[in-house]
Amino acid sequence: MHKDQLAFVTFTPFTDFLITASIDGQVSFWKKVASGDVEFVKEFKAHNGEIRSVSVSWDGRNFASAGADGSIKIWDVVTFDLVAVMSVEKSPGVVCWCHSRGAGVPLLAVGNVVDGEIAVFDGRGEGQEPLHVVKGLHRRPVVAMAFNAEYDCVISADEGGMVEYWRPSGNYDKPENVFAMKSSTNLFEFKKVYLLWRELVVDVFLQKLGKIRTDVDHDISGW
Repeated sequence: MHKDQLAFVTFTPFTDFLITASIDGQVSFWKKVASGDVEFVKEFKAHNGEIRSVSVSWDGRNFASAGADGSIKIWDVVTFDLVAVMSVEKSPGVVCWCHSRGAGVPLLAVGNVVDGEIAVFDGRGEGQEPLHVVKGLHRRPVVAMAFNAEYDCVISADEGGMVEYWRPSGNYDKPENVFAMKSSTNLFEFKKVYLLWRELVVDVFLQKLGKIRTDVDHDISGW
């Protein structure tokens, strides 16, 4: 039950939960039942202030939120329990689960509001230090991320309008199974007009690698 305006509404794949987050830092869990309705399950005062970003994992089992209070909260969706609280060095701006269904270690990518670095953490919350920090990919803070399990690829966009692709493991480079060169896509068009990113959405049903949400929806060609 929320007392303030909703900021995020997320439905979890495979596990059938609806998770809502409001601007006052509250996170609520709702479960889809046999009738097709949703029933309230549990609520948390997750953050002191604004929730900047939320993410649900590809398998629907993990949920994370990043707050302006500098913390990241991690939940087990099925048990709707808070399992970890992380305090990161740089204030988090965006979070994204980036592991496939059945992965041994859940991976959580975290962009910050200071620079273009992306830290990849053990999503179980076992340790406050990142497993890896992706540096030099973005020149400005990352504001949106999405993961495509079919390509094992993270798509990230920064506040300057640039979109990048990278693997959340190995050498963290661009996957070979996407495009060969950026010039074969229209990615630079978004950079030229300095689009203000709102969301990146992987569209599995249309077999697209990604979809962009700014103030207006945009499809990206050549992906």
